[in-house]
Amino acid sequence: MAFLNLSDYETQARKILDTPVLDYFDGGANDEVTLRENPSAFGRIPLHYRVLRGTDRRDMHTRVLGHELRTPIIAAPVALLGMAFRDGDAAAARAATAAGSIFVLSTFSTTPVEQVVDAARGQVWFQLYVYKDPASE
Repeated sequence: MAFLNLSDYETQARKILDTPVLDYFDGGANDEVTLRENPSAFGRIPLHYRVLRGTDRRDMHTRVLGHELRTPIIAAPVALLGMAFRDGDAAAARAATAAGSIFVLSTFSTTPVEQVVDAARGQVWFQLYVYKDPASE
């Protein structure tokens, strides 16, 4: 199957993921207002393509916090990614760094940090939640 848009990935996910796993990844926080609003928000951003113009000079390199990237997209942290795919975090890290980007490992990863860093062969950031100790209040 050729994946042309996000809907194609969602269709495939519905075919291969168990219902509880799909429900986890397909859901949103609280009353899911943001989940409902995202499609229309993205729909309000016009993309103006120019067919075969400047394709010989395409360069997406950029710098983020001092790190050189070949692509301006950073792989965001996804909690419990290993529920969807056994090698989820490590595979995503390999893909991000192969694309010349940065992988951000979730605090709630199913894979040890060291294993993900070894798999990435590139830059890995870590999403850290700092919780306040209730005993200190």
